Amino acid sequence: MNQIKYSFCKVRNLLLQKLTQDFTPEHLSIINESNLHSVPKGSETHFKITIVSNEFENKSHILRHRSIYQSIDNLKNDYKIHAIQITAKTSNEWQKSTEVNPTPSCRGGSKVKSS
Repeated sequence: MNQIKYSFCKVRNLLLQKLTQDFTPEHLSIINESNLHSVPKGSETHFKITIVSNEFENKSHILRHRSIYQSIDNLKNDYKIHAIQITAKTSNEWQKSTEVNPTPSCRGGSKVKSS
């Protein structure tokens, strides 16, 4: 019987690869925050992305987020990513402030018993 083995942080690594390819970021941080939510242990469903790229010059925050979502749309659907918190800045904005919004608390959803 064949078993599929998933490498640790597979989805995070795929996000990293895709965003690096599409935005050539100066800074890119992808944190799997699934452990802060009501999902099974080892899940990769909730991510915090901080990306700094000059691709965002002259784009509103909405257009920046939209371009990121378009970039990772297949990954989001294929790997059932539930939530993504995005901070997208230009190099100049990042130099002025490296502040990233804190992650909001989990609001519940379907509670899953951890094993």
